[in-house]
Amino acid sequence: MTTAAAERVLQIVFRFEGVFLGLAIVAVFLPFESMAEIHRLLGMGDLPDRPIVDYLARSLSLFYAAQAPLYFIAASDLRRFRPLALYLCWFHLALGVLVLIVDLREGLPPMWTWSEGPPTIAVGLVTLWLLARVPRSAGG
Repeated sequence: MTTAAAERVLQIVFRFEGVFLGLAIVAVFLPFESMAEIHRLLGMGDLPDRPIVDYLARSLSLFYAAQAPLYFIAASDLRRFRPLALYLCWFHLALGVLVLIVDLREGLPPMWTWSEGPPTIAVGLVTLWLLARVPRSAGG
């Protein structure tokens, strides 16, 4: 893959990540009843109606949404914001590994477990691979 192609693909992946993470803002404002219904539809039973559950669901969604701008900043100039891009790649990889461990430990449904951690790990690995092909400076 050429340098220019790697840089362009990484910009697209980062922008996609920014949009995807930004969509988490919806869950911050989702009515609890809707969260409870989604929970049931995923086969996880009744969602406990407790303040800590509501708080954790909304604050985690806010945490994901708050990351979105960082991906757009890094994508805007991968060479200039290389330290941020490198952090995001490693963060994504580590998050995927840790989320997979948590999902397995908590016995979440297989569809949930295998559609969360492994793809996050894959994105981390792919973005690291792409970033390694982007020159460190404008001159190469």
